[in-house]
Amino acid sequence: MEEGFTLIELVVTLTILSLIMLPVLNLQALSIKAYKRFDAGIELMQHLSIAMESVGSDIRKASSISFSSELSKLVLNTKDGVITYRLENENIFGPSGVRGKQLWKNYANDPIASYLNSFNVKVENNFAKVKLTAIKPNGENVVLENMFFLRNK
Repeated sequence: MEEGFTLIELVVTLTILSLIMLPVLNLQALSIKAYKRFDAGIELMQHLSIAMESVGSDIRKASSISFSSELSKLVLNTKDGVITYRLENENIFGPSGVRGKQLWKNYANDPIASYLNSFNVKVENNFAKVKLTAIKPNGENVVLENMFFLRNK
C-alpha cells in the first residue's frame, strides 16, 4: 500500500489554507497603509515643530522684522546680525508619500525643515504671527500657528 496524499486531499488542503491566508494578507496590507498614513502625519508635524521652534526663537531676538509673502522670505535684524529664512520653490518628495518645500535658514547647506507647503509671517504691534502649513499625502492640510512677542523691538 502506498503512503501519501491524494490529489483531492491536496486540493482541499490548499483551498482551506488559501481561505485562511487571504484575510490575513488583507489585514497586513491594511495595516501597512495605516502605518504609512500615521508615519506621514508624524513626520510632517515634526518638521513643522522644528521650523516653528527655530523661527520663534529668532523672532524673539529680533529688533526688526520684514516678510515678503511673494518670496516667502523672512528677514530678522538682531544684535548678532541678520537672520534670513526662505521657503524653497521646488517640491521635494519624502518617505510615506510626503512632499513639499524646504525651509532654509541663512542659506546654509542644510534646510531646517522639509515638506512645508507655505510659510507666512504677519507683524502686528509687538507680535509676529507665524503660520506654517503642510499637506498630507491624502490631501489633508496640517497647519501650525503661533504668535511671538518681539522683545527687542
